Amino acid sequence: MIVLGDVEASGLVIGDYNHGTIHIRGDLRAQAFILLDHDGYVHGKTHAPKLGDMDDPREILVPEVFEDEDEEWPSPNVDWLWARQRAGLPILK
Repeated sequence: MIVLGDVEASGLVIGDYNHGTIHIRGDLRAQAFILLDHDGYVHGKTHAPKLGDMDDPREILVPEVFEDEDEEWPSPNVDWLWARQRAGLPILK
């Protein structure tokens, strides 16, 4: 996905799985920018907490979005992230 300008999202911007890339040529404003085995680039300023592949998701996401929080490399369940957002429940610690 390529966006030639700014992105202003009312919730999450998630790149999930290893096929594809997100390129945002402008600024990004969102509740969070989450990349799960996915490439993503913001060429402007990112006005959102960012979670990438090298980050420990347990540090910024609530434990309720993990199937097994005790895994060495836990990955949040994307469906659970969306469900919590739709329900107005917290996603970030």
